[in-house]
Amino acid sequence: MGLLTAYIIFIIIKQEYGATFGVIGACFFVTSRIIFDATRMVMLEPMMHLCWVLFHFYYYQTLKSRTIKLFLLAGIFLGLSLSIKLTSTILIPFTVLSFLYQVLVTKGSKKDLVRGSAVLIVSSISIAALGYMHLFYSTGLIQGIRETLRAIRDVYLNKSTAGKIHVIGGKVYKHSPWWTYLYFYLQYNGVSRGIMGGVLVLVSFFQRNTFVLYWGTFSILIIFLQQMSGVKNVRYVSSIEIPLIFLLITGLQYLYRKLGQGLVVKIGVMFMLVLSILSLSNYLYSLKFTEYLGLFNYFKKETKSFSDYKRMYVFGSVRSIGWYRDAVPDKSMFLFRKDYDVMCKEFPSFDYFAFDTEEILKDPSNILYRYVISNISSFRKISEITDMLVYKKTAALDVPIDCY
Repeated sequence: MGLLTAYIIFIIIKQEYGATFGVIGACFFVTSRIIFDATRMVMLEPMMHLCWVLFHFYYYQTLKSRTIKLFLLAGIFLGLSLSIKLTSTILIPFTVLSFLYQVLVTKGSKKDLVRGSAVLIVSSISIAALGYMHLFYSTGLIQGIRETLRAIRDVYLNKSTAGKIHVIGGKVYKHSPWWTYLYFYLQYNGVSRGIMGGVLVLVSFFQRNTFVLYWGTFSILIIFLQQMSGVKNVRYVSSIEIPLIFLLITGLQYLYRKLGQGLVVKIGVMFMLVLSILSLSNYLYSLKFTEYLGLFNYFKKETKSFSDYKRMYVFGSVRSIGWYRDAVPDKSMFLFRKDYDVMCKEFPSFDYFAFDTEEILKDPSNILYRYVISNISSFRKISEITDMLVYKKTAALDVPIDCY
């Protein structure tokens, strides 16, 4: 889906600035570390991003041609976006602002605009309703709508974290700080690409045209609404990259046009592209399995594909580890229960203990971790698994654990 999204980005930029800048834009998208890390696992973001750019592909064209077909297709992908993830509600205020812009500023038939907008509304609501049909069926239409609106309110107005406390820069936050995206932007993209991209985005606003206004408005709106959300995990803020890529290419095209199309400028553009590609290539070369997949593969190897009975206790995300535990034939070998007071007496029967480094920061005094640390001389630390503290029991325990 990432390649399809990159292709649509190429088409959008090609229509505005030509094929060369379209290729550069697509390359900046596929080499974005934020986009890559947000979509390398099975998540909703890749599908959502694809539907977003398809919506924009058709909706932007309505600014020039108010045909029913364009409004219908834009409405379909708006509805699909809303049915995929609630954060797509950001597209609703954006379409309202775009409608007001067309009414007050642009020329053309207002009748065609109203008729097309009506088609967009009806088609998007119909598609979104189909996506939530299971909810409406199980709870009833009115209750389903109430729960959906409540979820939107909790995310954006009440800053509800729904238990999702996150670690940003080695510190635990209940509500992610306002600078979270900037932190991820520099951490994942690197200082050189980060500064270069930031400068080009700012330069883009010197080019006053509809394309800049369109993507500038969307970027400001999405950043504003993301600030209202209590939790800004890298996966959640990755969507900001999409409008910024269009602005980045606009800034690049502006400089290319102003500085001339000489050899030095072309070399500079190619250098930026090569730098981005090499940066991602280096990252991919040293890339390891995600923490839970790496942990699962390690335990599978240690137990000879689960044929040797050994036990591992995992302290981490219940949702993440649940996927892999389902693949273990004997579930008693691979546990992640959090009722430590009940399981405490069984601790000595486990051969391995694994702690998610972020999860342990949230609860460093839990009884499971204290049990391992108090008997640390009886364990060997395994360092080959990314973002995990893994301990393998190698000797009899020194200190009994007090379960009370």
